[in-house]
Amino acid sequence: MFVNFNSVTTIPAIPDWWFWLWPAIMYAEMHYRLKFLQGRLFKRQPEILFDVPRRVQTTRLPLVLIIKDAHWFPVTLKQVILKITSPFDDNLCVEQVFSENLKVDEPWFTREYSLEVAKYRNHQLSVNCTAILDCNGRIITIQNDNYAGLSQADFSVYVDSEPLPADSGWIWGDLHCHSQWTSDQVEFGVPLAVLPDLAKAMGLSFCGLVEHSYDLDDLPDSWTKNDPELRQWLAYRQAVQAINAKLNDFIVIPGEEVSVDNGLGRNVHLAVLNNSEFFPGSGDGLERSVGFASELTYQRVLERAESQALIFAAHPLCKPPLTQQIIARRGIWNLHDQFQRLNGWQILNGQEGKEFSASRNFWIKKLLSGNHSYIYAGNDSHGNFNRFRQVKIPLILMHENEQQIFGEFLTGVQTDLSAGLDHLVANLKNGAVIVSNGPFLNIKAIDSRQNRYAIGQTMPELPQSVEITALSTRHCGAIHSIRLYIGNFDRQVEEIKTVEVAGGIYRNIINLPVSNLPNSGYFRAEVETKKRKFALTNPIWFS
Repeated sequence: MFVNFNSVTTIPAIPDWWFWLWPAIMYAEMHYRLKFLQGRLFKRQPEILFDVPRRVQTTRLPLVLIIKDAHWFPVTLKQVILKITSPFDDNLCVEQVFSENLKVDEPWFTREYSLEVAKYRNHQLSVNCTAILDCNGRIITIQNDNYAGLSQADFSVYVDSEPLPADSGWIWGDLHCHSQWTSDQVEFGVPLAVLPDLAKAMGLSFCGLVEHSYDLDDLPDSWTKNDPELRQWLAYRQAVQAINAKLNDFIVIPGEEVSVDNGLGRNVHLAVLNNSEFFPGSGDGLERSVGFASELTYQRVLERAESQALIFAAHPLCKPPLTQQIIARRGIWNLHDQFQRLNGWQILNGQEGKEFSASRNFWIKKLLSGNHSYIYAGNDSHGNFNRFRQVKIPLILMHENEQQIFGEFLTGVQTDLSAGLDHLVANLKNGAVIVSNGPFLNIKAIDSRQNRYAIGQTMPELPQSVEITALSTRHCGAIHSIRLYIGNFDRQVEEIKTVEVAGGIYRNIINLPVSNLPNSGYFRAEVETKKRKFALTNPIWFS
């Protein structure tokens, strides 16, 4: 997460008594300093940070320098030094110096760089980024970022000689990320202008922006005051349109992460993409007071959304920390509702673990009950191309980890990218979708006349066999096992057929006969590699 710790603005909407208690319980408040206490994280400098993808499949490695809030703390960028070394022997591979002498005094400043890495394919590299700046007459040197208490460690980058695996006609993307249009007293995202370049270097063809509803309705110069004219929302939509008009090999899907009432008085997040209407959702934005129930329930949003919109539950079973439950009234999705018009569930949200397992199991229960819903993947990244940076103890301590990294968990979709935004979203809605953290998996069901049915479709008769295609790379690891799941609506269970794969196989296409099927049900599949990478398909239904 790109985090802002320099603003000296207070929050007038919050009562005085609450403001003094705030630093002890807020989950991330480093944007503010108190009247008589600024904390060890505060600096009279703008945020200065570099970012770089963790994996690239191109011959040039893109890097980005971000300077935020320089209108409060102006600087002059004098020089940038980029170094690549081998992590095995610390030998210097590449060093390039860029002389800049640029005055930076704007809220957002970005500068893209690139280094030639063709000769280092299939290698893990260490990347060090140094910025030398004049800050109020004093020369400062920043290595990788200027956040107090963090490691400032070199970035780790893998240069892949192989592209992300996929069948012809399939593309990869990240369906939950944030750009600069998510910017508030807690967090901010990556500048939109640089996102496609870094994503394309990773092998991605689209991303879904789900900017917070409680940010998009703010006045342009405020984090807490609402704008009845919705200028931020309109500017955001125009910015996305401009990006898409310039690109023919990448699509940015505009959307919002709407804070909605789960029907039980708790705030949960609903991803609404490709919808022209703005939906308010301020319950957990902490703009006027502590948390309250949002303006709309998710059922109300589902009823009002346009037909071309893609709508899914964002991280439905990710349990918020206790402080967020108390202060922002955040919760998990009400799993007993029927969810009419909901396209599906974002079961992968930047990390594996018990929440992914719980979300997967809940989705399977929904499938077995006859619900035709799909799964999607994203990372909830606010930048975070290489590592996650966040506040751990307000005013005192930050931490970093390797979760919620952009492009780590992917949504694959069968579509024609050249057909444009609406076509892409339509295919995402129709369920021709898989989720993965590297390998590719596809299934096709074949009937007695050799007709083939794809993921997301329904067969009018019982199939005779299922064709399974599993693809991997050296970076993802050899294929270890393939599992075909047969859902039985009558018995409310899944039958599992497991195919063990011999060592060293990266491409496996099998035709698996199926018999003794229930009268109605579905097929879905999962694959795992020897490096514990995996992929899951959405179902093919039959009756």
